[in-house]
Amino acid sequence: VKMFLYEPIRDAVLKASTKEGEPPSQPKLWQMIVAGGIAGAVGTFLTSPTDLVKIRMQSGVKYDGVVDAFSTIAAASGVLSLWDGWAPNVQRSFIVNAAELATYDAFKQLLLRLQFFKDGLLVHTLASSCAGLVAALASTPVDRAKTLLMTDRAAAGGSLLACLVKIARSKGLAGLYQGFLATWMRLGPWAFLFFVCFEQYRATANKLTAASSDSDKDE
Repeated sequence: VKMFLYEPIRDAVLKASTKEGEPPSQPKLWQMIVAGGIAGAVGTFLTSPTDLVKIRMQSGVKYDGVVDAFSTIAAASGVLSLWDGWAPNVQRSFIVNAAELATYDAFKQLLLRLQFFKDGLLVHTLASSCAGLVAALASTPVDRAKTLLMTDRAAAGGSLLACLVKIARSKGLAGLYQGFLATWMRLGPWAFLFFVCFEQYRATANKLTAASSDSDKDE
């Protein structure tokens, strides 16, 4: 969801921030950040029920599978209860995807502008590795706050920002980045696999579309 939304949102932000009559330009970093954040937030909001079910099943609540979990929660508290806790998830997703998607896009464009690299596996690998590192740097503090909020919201300060401030005051910067290595070990390989596979998928889809278009012309 986030990847298919990212580029249309980025282009819309670019168009909205370009004055009438100005020639089109490459997206700026802030436009990539805004687009990445919005795309990630929308994707996470739409899929928030799956996160709720995952957390409840991991915490020991017994269900007869995932489908039963969805139906049981909806029957007990209403369909909207499947979106309980969506706000911290969306806030986290905005920050992490703003960092990850914008970094990947910006670093990829930077490498291609050097004219030493061609758009291919090497560029995708380098850009995704950079994106994974930046995503881990952005993710670790908000993951810490999200965990505390979902464990005891009142004790954590009641909001994501309040929780981050509370952690920083009590434990300093090290407290915000507790668990960074584990986060990077998860997000680094994930970013590499995701972006490289996505780019390969897109290249294949473009070739198939072009071949289909050529076939239609021949007919």
